[in-house]
Amino acid sequence: MKILFLITLLIIFSSLGLTSEQYSAYLPNSELYIGTISDVKVVTRIANNLEDQDTITKKDIKNQLAFLLGHLSRYKSTAEIADIDVEILGYSSGERPLTLEVSYNASLLLHLSQNDFPKRFLDSGKFESVVPLFSNPKHIKEFNQEYNKSCSELGKKTESETFFYYYNPLKRRCKILSQKHRSNLIERITLALKKSGRTRDKTPQRSKEIWSDGIMKIAAVYSLDLEEMTIQKSTEKYDWGEFTYRKAINNFTKLFGQPTSSSIGEEKPSGEFPEITYYFDSERGPIEVSFFLVERYELKYPRRRFKKAFSEATYDADIVAYAGHAGYGENIVNIVKYATVKKDHHQTWLLLGCNSYSYLGGTVYDHISSANPNSPRYQYADVILTGWYYLFGNELAWPLPALAQNFASKTPRETSEILEELKIGRPIMTFR
Repeated sequence: MKILFLITLLIIFSSLGLTSEQYSAYLPNSELYIGTISDVKVVTRIANNLEDQDTITKKDIKNQLAFLLGHLSRYKSTAEIADIDVEILGYSSGERPLTLEVSYNASLLLHLSQNDFPKRFLDSGKFESVVPLFSNPKHIKEFNQEYNKSCSELGKKTESETFFYYYNPLKRRCKILSQKHRSNLIERITLALKKSGRTRDKTPQRSKEIWSDGIMKIAAVYSLDLEEMTIQKSTEKYDWGEFTYRKAINNFTKLFGQPTSSSIGEEKPSGEFPEITYYFDSERGPIEVSFFLVERYELKYPRRRFKKAFSEATYDADIVAYAGHAGYGENIVNIVKYATVKKDHHQTWLLLGCNSYSYLGGTVYDHISSANPNSPRYQYADVILTGWYYLFGNELAWPLPALAQNFASKTPRETSEILEELKIGRPIMTFR
């Protein structure tokens, strides 16, 4: 029975790898590399249902690789996990509940900072790291107890669920890179580095596609930051997310003047309404901007009204934007999931959240290609993301109005020129 189970898993995992077709990319002050790792071991959970095993195993592998991304972020660099191929080794002995031991090969698209990623790694063609031997709950707990406090960027113990995000094996107190013992807790990874030929000097010009129907439509979501910091302004106290939302609306009026109308008849934009559509005039024609201000938990458990309105706004939108916490990838995935796709319609996605590039994982392209199954996967979307940490405030409020202004100009510049001017946390733009 066990042999049959493992054979069946091997058949399932033959389809685990993602598509080999990849995008081109533009990266100011950074370079695109291909990183490959081989024969990495991970202890994964066994799913209750056989058909769910590939999903469970892939998730556990990504949980392990998240610590590699945490290590890379110390050099203001990041990566997208592109392909994973799995080999089943067998049941993990002596563990209860029963777990599965697998070995995998993976390829990553690395976004490496030219100024901060050490040249010695590029010269040697390899980058070495240490990650936990995931994902048995017992191992997770032991790994966190052993290394959390000494190897956290914060210099103090962090929550187990977010340790990977602050993982810093370079800290003086952290001995994990030189450690030889406790092999039952850690797995060593060697990432082979090769420069990618897909880095481009310029980005595509999309103004013609945007204005083919005579109007530019934008759907923009801003996330409230209620659990974090607030900003004091005069006698009012603003949440950082609300401040960004108000600032973004104000920036549109600075660039395009007062709106000609709005969905609720508000004459002068104030940011008082968490869901509103404004209409502006531009050199090329009318601009419709649907703004949404949502609390973070609503991205996971959305109100029916928000889902319906956002779905309608994104259907034929030329730009879809999100500014707020990445939620360790969950917010990025959910925003994409709630969008509706129009066949043969190109979109530019602007995803402004910490390390949003590492959470791309084909999410936008998979969603859009679902409406265009007979077209190349990357044909109908350009995606602009961040390759490092981000901040709330004007840094989040300015990129969308700036992009809209450029697309609305009769003499638009390359999007790459706009990205050079924006301070958006190591930007990267992916496109076909």
